[in-house]
Amino acid sequence: MTWWIWVATGIVLCLAELAVPAFFILWFGVAAIATGLLLLVLPDLPLAFQLAFFGLVSIGCVVGWFRLFRSRFGSKTAITGEAEAVGERGTVIVGTSHPHDLGRARFATSVLSEEVWDVVADDPLKVGNSVRVVAVLGGGENDAEGRPQRILKVKKVS
Repeated sequence: MTWWIWVATGIVLCLAELAVPAFFILWFGVAAIATGLLLLVLPDLPLAFQLAFFGLVSIGCVVGWFRLFRSRFGSKTAITGEAEAVGERGTVIVGTSHPHDLGRARFATSVLSEEVWDVVADDPLKVGNSVRVVAVLGGGENDAEGRPQRILKVKKVS
């Protein structure tokens, strides 16, 4: 392959990361760009070597990300306290027509042992809106499993 095909593929993969923000596809894009730059310097490299170089750089970037960089920033696996829940972001999966109506939102990080929560907001919520937790409400009545029934108060974010 020619160098510009590798670079173009790398740019497309890096842009795809914008749609899937997990810092995973990005590293394949970086590896493709590195392969293209190597091919620019050494244009007669056989395809087998190009693919091997791409594979090794991809694996190195992904492993490097998970070992070196991710440990520095930490990774939340669960939010266990109400104070920790404030500020967490989620996506509305059941919208509301009026302010203070009950909707539902899904959170990537488990918040107080749940990923999907009943939510209320000062504004109507549409499916797909990004929201941020501003408070944990409730605690009065218990649900069917004996846990305090809680609702997350959220605010739309752009």
